[in-house]
Amino acid sequence: MKTYRGITYKYIEWRTYNNTLASGYQCSDASLLNGLPTFSFGSTNENEMKVKIDYYLANRQSLLEAEEVNREAIINTYETKGYPLD
Repeated sequence: MKTYRGITYKYIEWRTYNNTLASGYQCSDASLLNGLPTFSFGSTNENEMKVKIDYYLANRQSLLEAEEVNREAIINTYETKGYPLD
């Protein structure tokens, strides 16, 4: 595991559909993504991963607020249309 600004991420390798080796970085740090509509995100290189982590850290509150607006819109649509909520 690697750490950047207190957020953990890791280097991963996998094989593609045609058996070509591929690699990249994956972040699924719960402290960063808690409350957001994603469980993990990836990048092709380490610098790109750091830029993405910076984005989530800098915009966390705005992203949480946008998710709340989205959630309320879904609820409102279900109620307006008379659909049962799960």
